[in-house]
Formats: sequence, C-alpha cells, structure tokens
Amino acid sequence: MQLDLQTVTNALDDLASEIANRLGQEQTLTDQGMLQKLEDLRKTLETAAPDLIGAYYGYLQVKERYEQLLARITWANERFWRLFLVQAGTLVLLFVLALGYEWGQWQHIGMPVPTAYGEMLTWLWWGSVGATLSALHALYDHRLHGTLSASLDAWLAARQLSGGVLGLLSGLLLQVTSYGATGDWHTQGVLSYLFAFLAGFGERRFLTYLQKRVGQLTQGANQTKG
Repeated sequence: MQLDLQTVTNALDDLASEIANRLGQEQTLTDQGMLQKLEDLRKTLETAAPDLIGAYYGYLQVKERYEQLLARITWANERFWRLFLVQAGTLVLLFVLALGYEWGQWQHIGMPVPTAYGEMLTWLWWGSVGATLSALHALYDHRLHGTLSASLDAWLAARQLSGGVLGLLSGLLLQVTSYGATGDWHTQGVLSYLFAFLAGFGERRFLTYLQKRVGQLTQGANQTKG
C-alpha cells in the first residue's frame, strides 16, 4: 500500500470519529487514551516533514487496540446476560420454594417444622435472597464499568450458599446477643430476618462485623472467668 498524506490523515480522522461515536453509544467503552494518541499522530502530519510511516504504524496500533476492546465488550455483554438470567432465575426459584413451603405448612402437608428449625430455615432463605440481589448488583456494576471477567464465575456459583450460611450465622449471633442482654434465646421476627438479609447482601461487611463481635464476646467470656 502506497502512503500519502491525505490517505493517512483520513484514516486517523475516520478512526477517531468512529471511537468518539461509539463512546456516546456504549457506557462500558472508554477510549483508554486512544483518542489522544490519534490526536498526537494527527499533529505529526501537520509538520514540515510529516512521518507518514510512523503515523500509519501508530494508526494500526490504535486500531488493533480498539478492535480488541470491542471484542471484549461483545464478550462481556453476552456473558452478562447469561449470568444475569441464571441469578434472576435463582431468585425466582427461592421465592417459589418459600411460597411452596408456606403453602405446605398451611395445608399441613408433611411433618410440621419446629419453631427453632423454622427460624433457621428462614435465616438461610433471607441470606440467600440477599446474596442473590448482591450478585445481580455486582454483575450490573461490572458491566457498567467494563470489568466483567471469568474470575467472577466461582464467586457467583457459591453466592447463594455462602449468603445462606452467613444469614444463619447472623441469626445465631443475634440469639447469642439477645441471651446476653435478656437471658432469652428466642429472638424472632423482622429484625432477625433483616440481619440475615444484610449478612447475605453485604458479605464482606458482615464478616468484618462478625470477627469484631466474636472478639468482643470472647473477651467478655475471658473477663468473666477471670
């Protein structure tokens, strides 16, 4: 291909225009310095001795980066919808299971569940619901910022299980706290369910709180023995 000033200039301008237009249409696309690079290359052609080969080589580099970025965005969008539908389907399944459980208890189908075990199941359920909503929020956030990657798969796959376990732990922790304050083990109702939901939704914050709370309880127990 024979290079001339007009051909290289048009190539730079066309690519810059395409990137700028795509930026206005795709929230997850950032130019990552590509527009500035094209502008710098454009300025080198306005000198008395323009470097056509260097400018065209720079154009090819930016074009390759742009095409790779578009490919990653296409992959991320397809992946996002697949993972989003899985998590949304899981959320629907959780509500179906809850409705089925309540209907079965109301119709006296199967053996009645003792109150204590029923509370534990409820904490598990609310923790899983919180974890699922957290997963949906994380998926949207990663898509919005263009950071969706395969490294999320393991975290998403275990999200409902870990959220359920944390929801159960939050309920048990609330029971221990209630016993220490009132001498009553049976703390039920909306507050315990809210704690379970927040534990599942804010996994890291709850683990930090749990570590701090367990440390306080252990310290209090040691002081009592002393």
